Amino acid sequence: VDREWIEHSPVHRIKALPRNQLPAWSEHDLQRALAELPEPLRRVVQLGVYTGQRRGDLIKMRWSDDDGTHLHVVQQKTGARLALKVHPELRLLLSAWRTETKTLTILAGPDGLPWVAQRVSERMARALAKIDGMPLHLNIHGVRKLAATRLADAGATTHEIAAITGHQTLSMVALYTASADQKRLGDAAIHRLKPASGKREKTKLKA
Repeated sequence: VDREWIEHSPVHRIKALPRNQLPAWSEHDLQRALAELPEPLRRVVQLGVYTGQRRGDLIKMRWSDDDGTHLHVVQQKTGARLALKVHPELRLLLSAWRTETKTLTILAGPDGLPWVAQRVSERMARALAKIDGMPLHLNIHGVRKLAATRLADAGATTHEIAAITGHQTLSMVALYTASADQKRLGDAAIHRLKPASGKREKTKLKA
């Protein structure tokens, strides 16, 4: 069209195919999983929910990436360099894991060796399927979404969340945290009604 070879784009107004959104974990899903998953998989979930990183970045994290206050990550997908502040609860976990793990990587499989990406996903899927009541199709990426939602629930801005997850566009962060934003904004909206409701109630009592 720009070169004036044709007058109209042949894909004009064609709707994009729907994308299958990987489901996010709920807090209930998280607690069920932590209670019933085998230890190597439980650690994958715990590191994921405290760092918000993708599967590949989780299993590549090394003990040398931990400087005592931050975990330093170079994301495989984007090349982004992140310094992730270690939450106090994660610090306790890391201290306990360090005494038991003999690999250079923080996470290790049941064989004591570093995880392979496909293998950790397959084992996670099988383990979750054995837990009664767990939703279908949950995977490690859904933990990343839960991490972003938790930050949103805590009042973090989209820019702050992106600084943790490494997203290069805020639109994806907004998609991850839409439900949390709706709840927070809704609560704030109802809170604004309280003074007016109180005045009406006092007037009614006087009458």
